[in-house]
Amino acid sequence: MKNSFYNKLKNGLNDTKYNFSKNLLFHIIAPCLIILVGLILLLCVNFNVSYDFKGGTVATVVVEADLNNKENYDLVKKDIDAVCKDKKIEVIVYQKADVNNYGDAISIKFDRVSDEVREQLKQDLLEKFHPDITDEFEKDIFVKVDNFDRNVSTEVTMSLILAILVTFVALFVYIASRKGICAGFIALFASVISNFTFAGLLLITRTVIDINVVGAFAFVTLLSELLSMLFITKANENFGREIHAKTTKMDLANITIKDNFKLIAIISIIVLMFALFMVVMPLYAVQNIGIAMFIGLVSCVYTDIMILPGLWAILFIPRKKKQKAVNNNNNVIVEEKLTEDDINNAPEVIVETEAKE
Repeated sequence: MKNSFYNKLKNGLNDTKYNFSKNLLFHIIAPCLIILVGLILLLCVNFNVSYDFKGGTVATVVVEADLNNKENYDLVKKDIDAVCKDKKIEVIVYQKADVNNYGDAISIKFDRVSDEVREQLKQDLLEKFHPDITDEFEKDIFVKVDNFDRNVSTEVTMSLILAILVTFVALFVYIASRKGICAGFIALFASVISNFTFAGLLLITRTVIDINVVGAFAFVTLLSELLSMLFITKANENFGREIHAKTTKMDLANITIKDNFKLIAIISIIVLMFALFMVVMPLYAVQNIGIAMFIGLVSCVYTDIMILPGLWAILFIPRKKKQKAVNNNNNVIVEEKLTEDDINNAPEVIVETEAKE
């Protein structure tokens, strides 16, 4: 559709005189501020890590109401909130527990409390939901309040970090082997910026860091490298076109990011839909990874559009191409590696390129 929102946006982007590559220093201010604020928060309050990494206290309450009914679930949650508020306990996680023969159950997780507070909380929950129960054995069945230790060891955390680093190296090697060392470093720098911006946004938004969100760093790395690969491939293609022979690298990078708008939009929409689907799921862990994916998408797309063109324009070094120069009689007079400047400075010589991109 000619008048669709997408076409209007695309035409507006193509017609704009704004140069994405020449404003690199201006564009990099936002990621730098995010990283700086994130670093301050890291030193002051650290990441908002989940109980997978720090442990805590869990309370499980069996209720007679059907918790599959949203109204019943909200009422039970409201009653539990009231009890916890009296004890100055801030509940972080609500989730349905396994159904048993006594009814549906709901569990809550919060920061570790003393044995005295645990016992008081248990008594208050019993009075709220099961005031008629007197048997101690039944009390332990209907309401449980226990401390628990972290279930993610240091070894597992280090393994995840190592896996992310290996992903960095593997993608760098792949891009360098396909597009050259220079392209590998450009993609690597862009990926590092995306990951540090992602980490800063996680700290600023106080997103809960669980085992899935740690794995989301690998997702950010892969998405960043994919967008970088698409840009570098298109930029190299434009660089080799005769129509852009006299175009500066800054302008060429600006043209390339506009050419790639459709691909960026398609990838962003797919990831965004998947992230939103996860956010609306009733599972806390799934919602958390959906939020992390959305934040990672913002980091990667911003880096790809606002920073990558400038990086490419500054760091890109054309490969020397093997050229064969011939005279008017089609006799080879010289065969050597010439740069683009060498070719442009010898207009009287007809040049045939045998370059392998």
